Amino acid sequence: MPSLTRIQCWLSLFCVLPSLFPTNHLRSFAAVVRISSGAELVSGLASSSEGDVVELLSSATDYEATGATAEAAFAFPHPLSLTCEATDPCELSGSNSWGVLMLFTGTSSWSAVTNVIIKLGNRIAGGGAYCQETKVTFLNVHFIDNVSGTNYYGGGVYVRDGSTVIIEQCTFQHNSAPGSWGRGGAMYVDDGSIVEITASTFSGNEANTNENSGAGIWVHSGYVEVEGCKFENNVPNDLTRNGGTINIVGCSGGYFGSSGAALSVFGDMTGSLVSYDCSACAEGKTTAVGGKACTDCAPGK
Repeated sequence: MPSLTRIQCWLSLFCVLPSLFPTNHLRSFAAVVRISSGAELVSGLASSSEGDVVELLSSATDYEATGATAEAAFAFPHPLSLTCEATDPCELSGSNSWGVLMLFTGTSSWSAVTNVIIKLGNRIAGGGAYCQETKVTFLNVHFIDNVSGTNYYGGGVYVRDGSTVIIEQCTFQHNSAPGSWGRGGAMYVDDGSIVEITASTFSGNEANTNENSGAGIWVHSGYVEVEGCKFENNVPNDLTRNGGTINIVGCSGGYFGSSGAALSVFGDMTGSLVSYDCSACAEGKTTAVGGKACTDCAPGK
């Protein structure tokens, strides 16, 4: 016959639940972690749980990790969401001393970064964001004035180790990969990673000027789709495919830009490069150059 103590335990919610479920399953709802300074953001990320929403409160605050010594000012310890509560984007800064974001969270769950400016990052690779073996969506994120180390890769974003990255309505402006071997001023993609970019702008990015080094995007390995994007003033060129695949659909500044300038693309014979000229669609035709239906070109292009 059960003892009185055991009967009392069975009737007690606080006694039964720990024996039935691991403690991490008891936290069934994501927490909202509200942040008002760079120092709070460092500690808030470190103490967060998977799936939390980390919310920046003010677009007037320059969120920087003063005195940071790590490879990146703000590291995601697991998949979570980082967003700005304000209407205008909140600013995350590396102060020209360290990378801004590091995501190394595994590929089982998604992270999200929304409505922020990532600026003044300085890291050997991926000054703005370093994405390693991760899944993340960037929405309305502005990568500005980020830089990789001399002769390294991905001033704005470095994507590696089979990551999946979705980029939507973002801007890449004045990011650079300096030095004679610098590659991917705005973005460098490697290790079979998958990147999908839509409705975004690449402007004034720079890489090694001695050859076609992909000031906008350099793809070494993986798959990159770029749709409805604008490329302008990237030096020495917009996109370079050194391996893998780039699929370009209806990108302006070249294919249907008013200037009529050609989108500057360089690639060897590895992988494939598919591009469509949607400018004919504006002339009343139904098929873009390359066989793409105009209905599949970027809206309004």
